[in-house]
Amino acid sequence: KLWSAKGEVISEENLGGFGPRVVYWDADPQRELILGRGIRDYGGSEHSPRLEGSYVATVDLVGDWREEIIMSLPGELRVYVTTIPAQDRRDCLLQDPIYRLDVVMAAMGYYQCPMLSYDMASTPAR
Repeated sequence: KLWSAKGEVISEENLGGFGPRVVYWDADPQRELILGRGIRDYGGSEHSPRLEGSYVATVDLVGDWREEIIMSLPGELRVYVTTIPAQDRRDCLLQDPIYRLDVVMAAMGYYQCPMLSYDMASTPAR
């Protein structure tokens, strides 16, 4: 279950594990959920592609402020990249020291979703 700060049930949906993984996938500053083999907006539509393999990491590899998803299959690594064009320009997320530290910690086995030291929704684009 998903609870609000007031203690009200927001959703009965099983979000899996310790909570869903999240990714900056489309062209807005709100993260999408990685649920099962899919990527979707919270309470909204599902994005393609369907993910295959075991989850490895989520990180801004390309440097366009949206994140890529790395999955592993026997003998290969797959990097899933969004095809949705960005509507604005922002700095590469790896330039943020907190985000970069979270990516390093995840690579060492201490996984948590990489977080920014600022709120992307309230930070103007370039």
